[in-house]
Parts: sequence; C-alpha cells; structure tokens
Amino acid sequence: MERRKFYSKSRYVWAFFIGTLIFFFGFYITFLISQAELRSIGEAQSKISYGLFEQKLKESFFNQDICDSDIYQTLNNYRSIQIGSIGALEKKLGINNKLVLERKKFYTLIQISHLEFIEQRKKECKDNSSILFYFYSNDPNDYEESNRVGRIIDVFGEERKDVQIYSFDFNLESELIELMKNKYNISEYPSIINPYGNRIKSPKNIKEIEELFS
Repeated sequence: MERRKFYSKSRYVWAFFIGTLIFFFGFYITFLISQAELRSIGEAQSKISYGLFEQKLKESFFNQDICDSDIYQTLNNYRSIQIGSIGALEKKLGINNKLVLERKKFYTLIQISHLEFIEQRKKECKDNSSILFYFYSNDPNDYEESNRVGRIIDVFGEERKDVQIYSFDFNLESELIELMKNKYNISEYPSIINPYGNRIKSPKNIKEIEELFS
C-alpha cells in the first residue's frame, strides 16, 4: 500500500511539472507572437509614415499631383493593417501595456497625418470620401460600452468603404489627443463625430450613424 501511495504522489508531481511546462510554453509562444506583431506594426507604421512624408515632399518640393490614386490606396492599405494589429496587441499584452501605449501614440500621429492628407485630397481632387471620428475609452468603467459601439463601427466601415474612419483613445496620454478633443469639442465618449457638424454618443445601431451624413 505504501508503494502505491508513492507512485500516486509521483504521478501528481509529474502532472504538475508537465502542466507547468505547458503553461510556460504557451506563455512563451504568446510572447513570441506578440513580439512578432509588434515588429509587424512597427514595419507598417514606418511604411505609412514614409509614404505620407514622401507624398508631402512630392507635392510641396517637386510640385507633383496629390491626386495620385496609387499612393492613396497604398496608404489606406497600410492603415487598415495597423487598425487590426493594435486591437490584437491590446488583447494579448493588455490595454495598459507600455509598448502598446507607445505604439498607439505613434498610430495617433499617423492617423492625423493621414487625415490631413485626405482633407487636402478632398479640396484639390475629385475625392468624395466622408470622414468619421470615433472617440472611445479603455477605462474599465467604459470599456464594455466602447467595445459595443466599436463593433457597430466595424460593421459600418465594412458597408461604407467611402468613409474614412479615425478612432482615437480618449484617455490616451497624448498632446495630439488633447488637441483633437479641443479642436472638435469632445467631452464625452464613446462619441462618433462627423467633423463637418453632426455627432452622436453611444449609437444603438448603424442607422443612427448613417444619419450623421444626412
């Protein structure tokens, strides 16, 4: 009987040891994937930053046409990649992770630069794109509601490819975010704003968002 107890204890020890290995292996794999995603975001941010600054130089220094459709599509593609990647990183590393927050600050800079590019195209080209701002919060008390509205925004974006959607973290410690809030008089969230007038807080469905353009 004593020997059986020894084997039984041994099995528990081995089970615990194997379970621990599996846990740390899974954590390590998740870490590697997260680091790979960070690198991927960094590469995408570098490309879109380069594209935006290149376009500005072409227009201001070389007097080239801003209405080039190729650069427009390329920049939109790079921005789309980043939108999904930032969300994935927040889920894996946490919304308050220092690396994630730094990437979001840089992403905010890129978004506003892209917004400036689109605004200029609207003035100088036959560009009928509409613009929409979404201010959300990752604060624990507001996360669920912001997440719900974010899902509605995602569906709206899939249906309305003519709308450029810019999402901003209301609570991100960034001077650019503060400037955006002051410029467009944003004091509550989750808020969706048509920068040319209408706005809505916590829409219940896509139809309410569509009405911002009517």
